[in-house]
This record gives sequence, C-alpha cells and structure tokens, in this order.
Amino acid sequence: MRVGAHYVYHEKKRAKALCQVANFHIRNGAIFERLNWLADPSAKGIRQSAGMMVNYKYDLSRVESNNENYLVHNAIAIGKQPLQVLDGEVGV
Repeated sequence: MRVGAHYVYHEKKRAKALCQVANFHIRNGAIFERLNWLADPSAKGIRQSAGMMVNYKYDLSRVESNNENYLVHNAIAIGKQPLQVLDGEVGV
C-alpha cells in the first residue's frame, strides 16, 4: 500500500499529481483521505492499480483553501490513514 500512497501523494508531472484522477479531485479541493487495499479485485483492477482504490473527501469548509494550496503551492491535502501508510505505520 505504501507504493500506492507514494504514487498518489509524491509522483508529479509539472508539480501536479501524476495520476489524472487524483489531480482532478485534488485540484477541486478534495483531501486524499484513504487508500483501500483490494477494493477492486477484478483482473482490470489488479492490473491497473494492484486492486487499490482511493477515497477523496470534500470537506466544504476546506475545499477553497485546499484548491488554492494545490494550485499555488503544489500541496496535496492528505488524511491520517494515507499519512500513516507513507510513514510505515500501516502496511499490507
């Protein structure tokens, strides 16, 4: 799961999220809230993302500031669970 979290949070193209789906949601002010192991166990899901899926959370009180931080500072708003995955506290 750490590889999936790293991909969404750290991999960039022109300083923005490399994943087009992540870029769409984060650009619109969402928080990278959760990474789900084996959320898509279909052959296509395993092939495309090792079966992982991401939840994005739209906290209306933070959407505008998240959007601005991403567009101006390239900062991705991230939730507790993916941070724990990146820090090695949660793993699969």
